[in-house]
Amino acid sequence: MMRMALLFFLILLLSLQGAYALTITVEGNYVGEKMEIKADKPAFIILRMNNGTPIYANGTTVYFTPSIQGKLYV
Repeated sequence: MMRMALLFFLILLLSLQGAYALTITVEGNYVGEKMEIKADKPAFIILRMNNGTPIYANGTTVYFTPSIQGKLYV
């Protein structure tokens, strides 16, 4: 009985992973120019530039203008 419940849970977990898959595209890569971050579904998006203070956004399209050069983490 325990194995059956565990197997059911694993199948449910695998099926839910596909339901929450999110595709994100980022366009732009220059300091001082607006970047566009798009998600295929509404999402809570966190942006961090060079591991600095996080910027929070919500929706399907987010705009960000970097003021310094470095790595942008989405």
